[in-house]
Amino acid sequence: MSFKKSSKKKGLSAVIATVMLILITILAVIMMSSFIMPMLRTMMEKSKGCFELRETFSMSDIGYSCSSASNTSLSISRTWDKSDIKGITLAFICGTESKSFQLLNGTPITNIRMYDQGDLVGSPLTPITIPSPGETRTYFFNNTGSCTLVNFRPILPSGDTCEESTYEIRAC
Repeated sequence: MSFKKSSKKKGLSAVIATVMLILITILAVIMMSSFIMPMLRTMMEKSKGCFELRETFSMSDIGYSCSSASNTSLSISRTWDKSDIKGITLAFICGTESKSFQLLNGTPITNIRMYDQGDLVGSPLTPITIPSPGETRTYFFNNTGSCTLVNFRPILPSGDTCEESTYEIRAC
């Protein structure tokens, strides 16, 4: 019995197949990272901005933050931070209602006024000023029913909002 090798059939050696699998895997990782890395970078930038702001604002309870049947006053304090913000979102919870506002510097808002040197400033459409680093600002909200909670969210320069903080409002 004689066996003849057929020269027409050629196979891939195990070494070449392994090298090709490694190259295909490396190419797949490179292609996936080109899509994933920009998305992760964007998410990290947003979370970094919110992380820097996590203890920047607080509701000051120095006697001005309270609620009655028709008005709620809220004092917001800001630490000496260096972070940049575009504004603040406030949501007042009054009985079975909630009312949400975006406080942006220089923007007048219906139903919210600022407290300035002991007097309510002008009409309900007075431009709002958010607290600068180291400042406390007091705002008045015309409500129907006593407000018990306020949800607070800083607004980043990109327009994104951070995680909300909830504060209780005491009765006046």
